[in-house]
Amino acid sequence: MKKLLTILLLTSGALSVYAADVSVLSVTGSVEIKEPGGIWTAAAAGQTVSSRSMVSTGFGSSARLSAGGMELSLQPLTRMTIESLTQDGDTDRTEVSLQAGRIRAARPPVTRTTRREVNFRVSTPVATAAVRGTDFTLSPDKLVTAEGLVEFSQGQAVVLSPGGTFTFAVPGLRPIDPADLVGEKWGVSISSGSGQDRSDSGKSRGYARISLE
Repeated sequence: MKKLLTILLLTSGALSVYAADVSVLSVTGSVEIKEPGGIWTAAAAGQTVSSRSMVSTGFGSSARLSAGGMELSLQPLTRMTIESLTQDGDTDRTEVSLQAGRIRAARPPVTRTTRREVNFRVSTPVATAAVRGTDFTLSPDKLVTAEGLVEFSQGQAVVLSPGGTFTFAVPGLRPIDPADLVGEKWGVSISSGSGQDRSDSGKSRGYARISLE
């Protein structure tokens, strides 16, 4: 009788972990999806995408996806693979890989009915970013954290990037310590203009370049 009870409990626990789908929220321009073993087809808002699928955006194109409690914004010329997406009890676990381009991941406002733990990771050929916060942008070698805290790793080397900072990785080296985005804004405006360009308006122009490209 004890053996039978143990088997039933283990089976019940296993059923609590199940695969989920990614939802396409919106598309602009040429966006294609390739399901496992399939061919590239045009993406459409409202479409669901399974694990191991690839998503690609063309010139001047973008897409927004909902995955594991996060909202993903794919910028032009981005290619991403959904490695895994599961729901385990109260936790959404999502892993994606970024082959090219740039992706922004943000967590929508959490309500009482949608309060779930989020375990979200993005890997690139150079480094990996793991969400501990709410809003960040990642390209293959650079991380910009808008809000919260993001773990940025390369091999065994890990740095934590809080909101308002950026970091990047070079193959074979440890990621640089997070740098303040404000200082980087000034660096851009000072290097490319006169004294007048070092005003607040100059900082704004620098931010538009350094934080997203």
